[in-house]
Amino acid sequence: MSPVIGLYAAMGAMVAFAFFSDSRQVILGPEVAVATITGATVANLSGGDPQRALQLAIALSLMLGVFCILGGLIRLGFIAEFLSRPILLGYLMGVSLVIIVAQLPKMLGFSIPRGDFFISAWRFLTSLGQTHVWVMVFSIGLLALGLVIDMYFEKVPGTLVLLVLAVLLSYFLDLSSHGFAVVGSMPKGLPSPTLPHVGWKDITALLPTALAMSVIAFADTIAPERAYAAKNGETISANRAFFSLGAGNLASGVLGGMPVSVSGSRTALNYSLRAKTQVSQFVGAATIALILLFLTPILKYLPIAALGVILVLAAVKLFDFKELVSIWSAWRFEAVLVIITTVGVAAAGVLYGLGLAIVLAILDLLYRSAYPHDAVLGRLADESGYRDMALWPEAKKVPGLVIYRFDAPLYFANANHFRERVKELITTSSDPVDWVIIDAEQIFYVDSTGSAAFGALLDDLETKGLQLAFARLKGPVRATFARSDIANRIEGLSLFPTVDDGVKAFEAWRKHGEGSGRS
Repeated sequence: MSPVIGLYAAMGAMVAFAFFSDSRQVILGPEVAVATITGATVANLSGGDPQRALQLAIALSLMLGVFCILGGLIRLGFIAEFLSRPILLGYLMGVSLVIIVAQLPKMLGFSIPRGDFFISAWRFLTSLGQTHVWVMVFSIGLLALGLVIDMYFEKVPGTLVLLVLAVLLSYFLDLSSHGFAVVGSMPKGLPSPTLPHVGWKDITALLPTALAMSVIAFADTIAPERAYAAKNGETISANRAFFSLGAGNLASGVLGGMPVSVSGSRTALNYSLRAKTQVSQFVGAATIALILLFLTPILKYLPIAALGVILVLAAVKLFDFKELVSIWSAWRFEAVLVIITTVGVAAAGVLYGLGLAIVLAILDLLYRSAYPHDAVLGRLADESGYRDMALWPEAKKVPGLVIYRFDAPLYFANANHFRERVKELITTSSDPVDWVIIDAEQIFYVDSTGSAAFGALLDDLETKGLQLAFARLKGPVRATFARSDIANRIEGLSLFPTVDDGVKAFEAWRKHGEGSGRS
C-alpha cells in the first residue's frame, strides 16, 4: 500500500477522534502493532494484489470502528481499570524506548529491519559501521539545537524551527545528492469518501482479526490516554475512549485509510508542543490536508534524519525518572512493575507488555488479599487508644487478652489464614489467654467460607475454654451472620461498639474473679 494511505487514515481519524474523545493530547494514526496485524492479515487474503490488499485494509478499518463503537456503547471500558499508575508509567517509558531505537539508525544515515527493542538495538549496534558521517553531524546539530530550545526557550516552537531549518538546509545544500535520505514525492490532493469493494466472504475472513484488534487497539489507546491525563491532573472515560477509537477508525475507512490506534510518536510530539485541547488534532488534520494539497513539493526535501531527531526529542520527555523514584521509595513491587512493563512493552509490544504487567498486578493483589495486613493491638500508657504493637513500641498487651485486627474482607482466599493466625497468637502469647477480641472494623464482607472459618475458630476456642468477642462489627456483616448457619452461635457472643468497650468488659469480667488463666 502507498504511504499516502497512512496520511488519509491519520487525517480522518484525528478529526473524528477530536469530536468524541476527552483526551487533550492523544493523536490517532497508523501504529506499529495495528499496522503489523493489518499487513499480515491482508497479505494472506489478497494473494499479492495491492489493490485488493487496500480494499481489505479499508474494510478492516470499518469493522474495527464498528466493534469499538459497540464496545463503548455496551460499556466494556472497564477493561481499562486494570491499567494502574505503574503500568501507565511503564507503558510510556517502554514506548519511548521503542521510538528512540527506531529513530537512531535514521539519524546516522542507515536503516535496519524492524524488530522488537532488543533486536533493533542489537541490529543498530552491529550496523554502526554503515554510519554516514555527515548525516550524523547533521543529526547531532539538530539534536543540540532542539535541546537548547527546550531548556532555554520554552515558548519557541522547537519542532517547527527544526523542520523549517532542515528543509532549508536540504534544499539549498542539495542534501539528497550527498547521501541523505529524504521524504521524497507524495501524491497530491485530498481523498474522496469511499466504501471497500469486498464480499461477505471477505468480511467473514476478517471478522476474527477485527475482534482481536479491537481489544489490542483499545489497550493501545486507553493506556496513553490515561497516562497523559494523569500528567495533567485530568480524568478519562474508558467507554468514551472506546467509542472515540471506533469513530476514528470509521472515519479512516471512509477516507480510504487503514486501521488506526494511538500513535505513540505523534502523541509524544503533540505533548511536547504543549497541546492543551482537542483543537490540536483539528490543526494536525488540517496540516495534513494542506500538505496533500500544496506542500508535497516542499516536504519532499525533508531529511528522514530530521524526523528522527524530532521524534527522539519528544520520546525522551516520556521518561519520568522522578516518578519512578517516588514509587520505588514507598512501593517497591510497583516500581518493579514499572520496570517489567517498560521492558515488556519494548520487547514484546504493547499487547503482551501490558498483558504481562496486568497479570502480575492481579497476582500481587490476590497475594495481598490472601495474606492481608493484620495487627495485634496494645493499649497506650495514657489509655488514649489501642495501636498496632509492631509499630507502636509503647503500646502494651492487655494481660490475658488478645486484640486482633484483620484488615481485609474475610473470604475463601484468606479465611484459613485468619483462623490459623488467631490460633498462632494464642499459642505464642507471652501470658495465658482468656479472651480474644476481634477488631472487625476492616472486615466489610464475609462469604460462606469466611463464615465457616468463624465457626471452626469458635470450636477451637471452646475446646480451649476461651471466649471470643467482636468490636466494631459492621452492620452488613452482622446481617450476613444472622442469615448464616452459625447465626445462633454469633448471637451468643459479646459485640462491642469499640475496642475500649471490649477491654473494659474483659477487665470487669476478670475483676469479678472469672478469669481462669487458661491458655
